[in-house]
Amino acid sequence: MRLTHLKLAGFKSFVDATTLHLHGQRVGVVGPNGCGKSNVMESIRWVLGESSAKEMRGDSMQDVIFNGSANRKAVSRGSVELIFDNSLGGTSGEWSQYAEISVKRVIERDKGSSYYINNTPVRRRDVADLFLGTGLGGRAYAIIGQNTISRIVEAKPEELRVFLEEAAGISKYKERRRETELRLRDTRENLNRVEDIRQEMDKQIVRLEAQAVVTQQYHQLQSALKHAHGQLWLLKKRDAGMAWEKTKFLVEKLVNSLESQMASLRKAESLLESLRQQNFAASEAVQAAQTQYYETNADVSNLEQQVKHTQEARERLNLQLQQIAAQSAKLDAQKLGLDESLAELMLKQAQAESDEQQATVALAALQADLPMLETAYAERQRNLAESQKALAETEQAIRLETTQLGYADRNMDELQHRLQRLQTDMQNLQLPDAADLESKRTELSGLRQQLSQLELQITETRAKEQQQAETIKTLRLKQQDEQRHAAQLEAQIHSLQKIQQSIGHEARMDEWLKQQGLHDAERLWQKLTIASGWETAMEAVLGARLNGILRTEALMTSGSRPAATVVLAEAAEAVSHSSAASPHKPLAAQIEQMAPEISGAVLDWLQGVYLLEDTSNVAEARKQLHPGEMLVSHEGDIYTRYSLTLFSPQSALHGVLERQRELEALQSALPKAQHAVSIVTDQLKQAEEGIQHLRQSLHEIQQNLRNIGQHEHQLTLDIQRLEQQLQHAMERKTAIAQELESIEAKIETASLHKKDLLARIEQANQGLPELKKVCEEAQQGRDREQNALNQARQSLQNAEHALQEMVFNKKLILNNINQINSNINSTHEEIQALKLRQKESVQMLDAAKMEGLKANLEQALLLKQQREAALAETRNQLSQAETALQDQERNRMQNEQMLHPLRDKLEQSRLVEQEARLHFEQCQSELAAIHLDEAVLAENLSTSTKVADIENKVGTLNQEIEALGPVNLAAIQELSSERERKQHLDSQSLDLNEAITTLEDAIRRIDKETRSRLQNTFDEANRHFAELFTLLFGGGQARLELLGEEILDTGMQVFAQPPGKKNSTIHLLSGGEKALTALALVFALFRLNPAPFCLMDEVDAPLDDSNTERFCNLVKKMSERTQFLFVSHNKITMEMAQQLIGVTMQESGVSRIVEVDIEAAMRMHDQVMA
Repeated sequence: MRLTHLKLAGFKSFVDATTLHLHGQRVGVVGPNGCGKSNVMESIRWVLGESSAKEMRGDSMQDVIFNGSANRKAVSRGSVELIFDNSLGGTSGEWSQYAEISVKRVIERDKGSSYYINNTPVRRRDVADLFLGTGLGGRAYAIIGQNTISRIVEAKPEELRVFLEEAAGISKYKERRRETELRLRDTRENLNRVEDIRQEMDKQIVRLEAQAVVTQQYHQLQSALKHAHGQLWLLKKRDAGMAWEKTKFLVEKLVNSLESQMASLRKAESLLESLRQQNFAASEAVQAAQTQYYETNADVSNLEQQVKHTQEARERLNLQLQQIAAQSAKLDAQKLGLDESLAELMLKQAQAESDEQQATVALAALQADLPMLETAYAERQRNLAESQKALAETEQAIRLETTQLGYADRNMDELQHRLQRLQTDMQNLQLPDAADLESKRTELSGLRQQLSQLELQITETRAKEQQQAETIKTLRLKQQDEQRHAAQLEAQIHSLQKIQQSIGHEARMDEWLKQQGLHDAERLWQKLTIASGWETAMEAVLGARLNGILRTEALMTSGSRPAATVVLAEAAEAVSHSSAASPHKPLAAQIEQMAPEISGAVLDWLQGVYLLEDTSNVAEARKQLHPGEMLVSHEGDIYTRYSLTLFSPQSALHGVLERQRELEALQSALPKAQHAVSIVTDQLKQAEEGIQHLRQSLHEIQQNLRNIGQHEHQLTLDIQRLEQQLQHAMERKTAIAQELESIEAKIETASLHKKDLLARIEQANQGLPELKKVCEEAQQGRDREQNALNQARQSLQNAEHALQEMVFNKKLILNNINQINSNINSTHEEIQALKLRQKESVQMLDAAKMEGLKANLEQALLLKQQREAALAETRNQLSQAETALQDQERNRMQNEQMLHPLRDKLEQSRLVEQEARLHFEQCQSELAAIHLDEAVLAENLSTSTKVADIENKVGTLNQEIEALGPVNLAAIQELSSERERKQHLDSQSLDLNEAITTLEDAIRRIDKETRSRLQNTFDEANRHFAELFTLLFGGGQARLELLGEEILDTGMQVFAQPPGKKNSTIHLLSGGEKALTALALVFALFRLNPAPFCLMDEVDAPLDDSNTERFCNLVKKMSERTQFLFVSHNKITMEMAQQLIGVTMQESGVSRIVEVDIEAAMRMHDQVMA
């Protein structure tokens, strides 16, 4: 993938649309400081997704938009677009099918950035994914800015690892691992939430199961209560209807009385309205007379003002005529003086023209003599310049040769010193021990075998841990089921106990039992156990006696009476007695268990009660009954010889025996459930201890693995160090030998050059005196000619000055003449204007006459007096009409006051009638809200039934409902919904556990692949870094070292020692050495993972010429695989460019581009030379 075009518009100083065509592999960007070269580099970093405004040298990202200049307005939009040639399919993913890829970023003020790939809107992350692992992007090593060198040198170890990761191409692996970890964290959080919800739902289901039983009883009582409420509102509706009819009759009577009084009031109002019309007519007559009077008064005032204004105008015109006469006399005198001044200036003008002609003739003569003098002076000056030039060239040659001679001496000394130093280095060169290197290699092989065995043990231990985890998961699910079962049993027992304890406990009854000392006495149903299926039959026969109280003392015969029926049973055993033979089984035979102290009472009550097991032949069975005997069916229906009693479960005692049986069964099952919970808990504890033991073993194996891995890593570094030392020593020996040969040749060449310089200096010193003599003679001749020329120029200058004064004096006189002529014309125009004004004033004075205005004023005053008398007459008529109107108004008010008592009484009656109607409607609406048919409600009501009777019944039902306590009406629906939701959560929990296992396996695979790739990359980068460092410095050593055991998260440090230095840290190097070290590291990474292109912004600034040449040679070599785009002020760096792009700023604040193809320019030069 190769960069072919860069398009900018509105980005920083590139306000106009600009396109850079990048043809070569080495493209240089040149130009003066401040012209916008770095903006080109920053535009590429910005379009690749840079989000830091600091990296763009701004405070906010909007600073990259052109903000205006002295001649340009600010723009609101900036964009940068990169176009790549992808014909070789270098990219991956969905964009690999395109032969050309365009990446574009657009920013607008107050709207943020938007990204496009091939004109398709994408996210910033999509752009980053496109270049992931290529060395480009936010953390790229392929973009080397002005601060990158210092950033690499001063970077923290963790920051240096980022460059290694980018070179290894594991950015996509890290991104996948980060996404997998996020999904794993979310999955675990979801699993925890699901488990918490499941536990809460188990408790909720147990609670709802108990509440559902209470809810069913509540619905039964509510149905009875609803029927009672309906009967109550039906009675209230009947009473409210009768009261409403009475109030309506009273209201009709009061309405008739009020209408009679209203008729009298309307008659009085009619008469009042007639008088009001008369009063209105009189008022209009007064207004008309008053209007005429005001109009006449206004006319009189207008005439008086006209008379006054006419008099003032005549006085003003007379004064104006006097002023015009005075101004005319003044202007005539001024015109006479101007004519005299004009004649005097005409004489001066003629004299000035004569003087100007004489001065022009003298100036022409001086100008004709000046060229000859200038020619002679120029000839002398040319001779002097040639003599001085020859002398200066000779002296310069002597100085140059002398300087070169000094350089040659110093060069000879340096070469001799270098020769001695290299000879010393050759003698001191040492090679590492080969036996030590081989022993370390053998030890390394053994350590790697141990590592393989430990990794196999870790895999087996993790498999056992996973199996044990599955066992723990199964046991936990089993524990939750057992706990849920035990909790359900406890909740059902609690609910049944609460229902059983609430039987027979009413407020007034409990008070009476407390007075008798029987509040805590046991009930008979608590001491009975009936065969299954016959509980309802026993309830039908015994009824309220089931709730009887066992009393060991004598039965009470007198005293206070209870609020309801109470059965007291004496504690006594049954007495045997004979009974008539019967073909049916007795009901007492269905008693499975009974306390001896209640047997007397129970068997007494059941004497003569038999079972009706088959209802198909009821008539025959009844005929066999004796007096006092009865049959009872499973449904509780009681048959005697002459009657049938159908059983209906209306009492709170219904189901007490069945609930008691169920309660005993639940209480016997609860200990078994609790024991099962205990067993599963113990098994779970053992399994958890087992997995802890496995994890401890795994931790010990991993610790051993880390220790051996650390030893293996250190041994690998030692072997690499010994191998590098051996290689460097051999390379150093060869380099020293080559350099010794080169230095000896340079010493011989320098000696010959020194002899040649001495000969040239001697020859130049012999011809120097003769040149000095010729130069002095030329200087004297030039001075003589210069004095003559200066005198002639002074005379010419004086003549020109005199002529200029004469011309100026002539122009001044002419200007004065023109000014006087202009003043004369202006004075004549003013005289004509005064004459015109005088004529107009006389005409206006004749037009202003006073006689007609005074006659009109006298007629208006007479008309005003007549209309004033008419106004007084109409006002008297209006006063009489108002008096009659007031009398009739008092009469109407008296009639109206008589209506108020009637209206108040009517309103009170209507309120009573409305109250009765509202009460009736309320009863009707309440009755309709119950949704019961009135005919059904009225079946059990007689005409004598009172509202109080029904209210007592409602109170009894409310007490029974209150005895149930708080009731969750939605318990049944909630229970069904919660059970269904529990099933969904169980399924989700299983899916989440499977997802966690899958994600953990994926992370382990990613870590293994990443660790392998990163270690291989580190080893290769270390080797390339050492090679490039030696190449750039001509020796020395450099390496990368890891600071920790785990390569995935440890830091990396750079150690570099140029030739002849033993510095302990890279911070002790000079600026140029730091730059070369950083470049060696970056180019080492390029060898591993070449980026599509590399950007370098003035990275050669701290380098001298020799180091710059080494840098350029390395760039040329690497440009075979990577495209380089660099900014530089160094001529040596510019020479290696295949294409130069010049950035200029001819217009202040606006950058422009000038492109030069070096190869094309060289071809054109060769053609011209040919």
